[in-house]
Parts: sequence; C-alpha cells; structure tokens
Amino acid sequence: MEHIIIGISAYVICALILWLLNREYVGFRREETRFIPTIFREWPILLSILLFGIFYGIRYDTGADNLMYIDTFEKIKSGVRYRENIEYGFLLISQFLASLELHFSAYIAFWGCLIYYFLYKTLKPYYYVLPYFALFLVLGPMFLEMANIMRQMVAFSIFIYAIKFIEKRNILKYCLCIAICVLFHKSAIILLPFFFLLMNPLVPKKCWVAVLIFVCFTIIGNSPQWSSYLLNIEQLLIFWDYGNYVDHLASFTESDWSIGWGPGRIFSWMLMLLTIVIFYNLNKNHKISKILKKYFCCFFWGACLYNLLINTNQVFLRPISYFYDCYIIVIPICLYYLSKIKTHSYSKNIAYWGYSFLAYFYSVYFVIHGTLTNTSYEVYKLFFLE
Repeated sequence: MEHIIIGISAYVICALILWLLNREYVGFRREETRFIPTIFREWPILLSILLFGIFYGIRYDTGADNLMYIDTFEKIKSGVRYRENIEYGFLLISQFLASLELHFSAYIAFWGCLIYYFLYKTLKPYYYVLPYFALFLVLGPMFLEMANIMRQMVAFSIFIYAIKFIEKRNILKYCLCIAICVLFHKSAIILLPFFFLLMNPLVPKKCWVAVLIFVCFTIIGNSPQWSSYLLNIEQLLIFWDYGNYVDHLASFTESDWSIGWGPGRIFSWMLMLLTIVIFYNLNKNHKISKILKKYFCCFFWGACLYNLLINTNQVFLRPISYFYDCYIIVIPICLYYLSKIKTHSYSKNIAYWGYSFLAYFYSVYFVIHGTLTNTSYEVYKLFFLE
C-alpha cells in the first residue's frame, strides 16, 4: 500500500506542477511580452525542465536498462572496466559527468532534462498544447518507457525535433541531427531515408480505411504463425545494437504464445484507435499544419507495426518506437482541440472525458498493477528509500 501511495502521489503531483508551469508559460506567450528578455518569459519552461529531470533522476529500478546505465556510470567513476559497445556521444558525456563525481541520480536527471528540452523545442510553435503535453508525458505511457530506454529516448527526442527540417527541405540539418542521434544510439541510422519518405506523408485518405488497416495489423500480430517469419534478421539486429536479443529469438518462436489483453493492453490499444479517429476528424474540421501531419504519419504506421509485433520481443519494438512514440506530439494536439469544442452533446463530452481518462490514467494504473503483482519496474521507487 505504501508503494501505491508514494507512486500515485509522485506521478500526480509532478504532473500537476508541470501542468501549472506550462499554463503559466502559455499565459506569457498569449500576452504581448516580447519586450521582456527571453530568460524571464521562459522561466516556467526552465523550471519544468529542471523538475522533470529531478523526477526522472530520483526514480530507481525502472527496468534492466536503467540498472545497467547506473552500473555503467558507477564503473566509469571508479575506473573499472565497463561495457564496450556504448556509442561515442553517450560515452563522452557520461565520462564528463563522471569526472564531476555526480551521484547517479544527477546523471540520470541530466538525460531527462535533455529529453524534455528537445520535446519542448518540438512543441514550442504549438505552445498552447504544452499543458496537455506535460500532463500526458508523466501520466501517459511514455514515462514508463523513457525511464528505461534512455539512450534511444535521447535519440528519439532529437529525431522528432529534426522533422521540422524535412518540412523546410533542409537535408543537411536533418542529416546532421540524425548523425547526432547515432552518437547516442546507432539504431537511429534507419531514420536517414525518412527525409524523403516524410516529404509527402503517406496515410490513408479515409478514416475508415486507416482504422481497418490498424485493426488488420492487430489481428495479424495476434497470429502465432506470424512469428515464424522473424527468424531471418539476426545480422540486422546485431547491427542495430540489439545483438544481445538474438539468442532469445529461437526460444521465442518455438514457445507457445500467450496473447494477453489485460487492462494495460486495452488502454493502450483504445488510445491508439481513438487517436487515429480523432486526428482524422480534426484534419477534416480544422487547418492542421503539414508538419503535424508528418508526426501523425509516423505515429499511424508506428502504431500499426507496434500491434503487428507486440507479441514478439522487445528487439522488434525498439526500432519501431522512433515512429510509434510520436504519439507524444499527436495525442496532446488531439486533447487540446477536443477541449476547445464547445458542445452540449453528451456523446462528445463522454468521448472527450473517455479519451482523457485513457491518456492520463495509464501510469496510475501501472503503479497499482505493479505493486499488486510485484513488478518492480512499474512501481515508482525512490533510490533513497531502497
């Protein structure tokens, strides 16, 4: 019970403070305050970055990767031999931070601040969405993921920032951003061709077609026969720095499948489905910018592939997360526009509050679920209480 109280309190309090800070920032932006120096206009964002970094850093045992990063950092500080397949950018920054003799929580917090900064820079042109983004970042499914796969989340945050250079047709800056991503996670090399693929985002023109494709991918992904096609990609996995998963492929495909549709999976699936439907309606009734359509394209195909491969192994889901995780942009946009619809229709109000529940209740559910099932990485644990 203690873990449930601490976990829910930590998530909700942090989310509400971030929401208030971002609302304050929106107020500054809507007023004519350009004569005020930027540092004074953007203090709520600076505090948001710092707060999120602390919240990100003091959480402990968020999964195997989280403990691996802490162990690696401590070994670098102590001069002990550490894992050798770390990308140069990540290693150099880690070595610098280790030379400062920082506590590992400060080290993790630094990466949290960096991730939040690039997410903020991506959404800055849509500043009015930031309060919804802040709530969803902490209370939605993103935090449980980003607290574990830290290097890839740094690469992802830089990638979604770089998508604006696709809109501007600036291939040099886009390639430079992807090169920086590769310095943190080599799997980001797969993002290079998307400069051309995202110039004209390819998504179905009709909502019902998109929903049908999404449902079909889900059905195929729940088929046991699908796993037999996944054994022939070992070398590609090794190149993507997922070679440690290769040994598990054969045992995975030879084992019986257990297709789980518990509350967490249903929450996630319904959130994806409703996001697809809502975005198509927004695009029909509002003027949605081209760059937001690019984010939706990444999310849509990422969500389809995610459901196609969800019953396999994390090794298949990790590269897809570069696209699927674009929901961190798309869903706050949907929440914002839905909140602005003035209506007395009970059905639309129920749809809004139902969608908000799916978006904001995810972390709270998993705190409760993780405590009751003793799943350590789902429980918000503080390092100084361990």
